[in-house]
Amino acid sequence: MGGDCDDPLDYQHVDIGRAVAERLAHLPQQQARQAFEEVVRAVRHCLAQYSDKMPDERRQMCAARPQN
Repeated sequence: MGGDCDDPLDYQHVDIGRAVAERLAHLPQQQARQAFEEVVRAVRHCLAQYSDKMPDERRQMCAARPQN
């Protein structure tokens, strides 16, 4: 996941990155939905791993990880 939407903090949108978006666009709808849910799970897992860090630092660390 890319991006750091915190000016102002954006709770309504997610930047999944171009590579992931292109992959999802080429999948049938149900497979794309499942793949997106896997990305969400991976990001949530990453955020949980760094629960000792400040929220901004956690988001930056997890946004920098490739999600494809």
